Amino acid sequence: MMPENRKIAKSQNRQIPHDLDAERAVLGSILLDASLLDVALDTLAREDFFSQGNRLVWDGMLGLVARNATIDLVTLTAAMRDDLALEKAGGASGLAALLDGVPAGSRTALKEYCGIVREKSLQRRILNAARNVVARTIQGTDGARALADFAVAEFLEIDARDSGAARSYQQAAKDLLEALQGGKLKRVFVGIGEVDKTLGGFLPGELVLYTAETGVGKTLLAAQTRRRACKDGLHTLFASGEMDAEHLLARELATATGVEHWKMRQPEHLEREDWKSLTAAARHQCDRCKILDGELTMGRIAAAARRMKAEGGVDLVVIDYDELVEAPGREEIEQQAAVARGAKSLAATLGPPVILISQLRKLLTGEDRKRPSISRLYGSGAKAKHASIILYVN
Repeated sequence: MMPENRKIAKSQNRQIPHDLDAERAVLGSILLDASLLDVALDTLAREDFFSQGNRLVWDGMLGLVARNATIDLVTLTAAMRDDLALEKAGGASGLAALLDGVPAGSRTALKEYCGIVREKSLQRRILNAARNVVARTIQGTDGARALADFAVAEFLEIDARDSGAARSYQQAAKDLLEALQGGKLKRVFVGIGEVDKTLGGFLPGELVLYTAETGVGKTLLAAQTRRRACKDGLHTLFASGEMDAEHLLARELATATGVEHWKMRQPEHLEREDWKSLTAAARHQCDRCKILDGELTMGRIAAAARRMKAEGGVDLVVIDYDELVEAPGREEIEQQAAVARGAKSLAATLGPPVILISQLRKLLTGEDRKRPSISRLYGSGAKAKHASIILYVN
């Protein structure tokens, strides 16, 4: 690179928000106390680090976790050397320097470091989103509506934490009593007597996990919950990465009419009475509940939910299912943490409960199928932190 180009690159980097000291402090804190990784994962993802070297160190730590190995200076150095990432991250001396000046075992300090890194990352993402919108507008290939949709999706990808002003305890108490008075509190019921009696329904802002073995019926239970909510006048955004809208409706219509499900895949076997029942059921489908299918991201789901809220209200969001939502991160634990965090953020900022359908990992030797545990959830640490309720479907 020519000297002039180096000067330009350095000048541009200075203009881009970042704090390398805070990034090093985060990584150094985890090296001193590996248990702090869970605290950092609750706030940060790989993309939050400005330095490529620091991203590689973060990758190395998550790789150790994936292998159930200890995180310390020795194991991290060896792992990164094996992955040919050590020299790119500054070598063994660079890793050792991460420990300089970092207080050992301080969760409070780590949260402050993470907050600084996250803030700078959000500023960079806002800057990039604005540039993308400007560039696409200048190209002039999209209409105004498409540009507006693109801008909304770009900025909703930014997982902003400060979504509103704080309320006093007194105001929050008044808001609660107003919601309780006269049955104004919106609750979403599953439609299973004992479950609804025990839980009292899902409340606004809650993240609920539906989890089970593969093929047990998590999506069917979510569809049943949607129908019960609709019957109660509450309307759902059903985000499906597993099936398109027509496949979902095939199940819905067959269930509603009693038509055998296999006939929906073999329409030549549908009889005249079947067609009459299906046609009548299709006319009675809700025109306010929505289906979002295709490739899913939390930004796309949030954009659809916000538009639905503006058009008349959204009272429940279902995400089917977590592993089919595109999320940042190279390791699965990081991706699952991002999806859980994004789903909880959506529930908290937009208002409705969010049902996140989640697969259980396969049993390991010695584990009892009859006693399912939270540890069998992919990304279990983040999901246990953010979920209000976890339902095991059997």
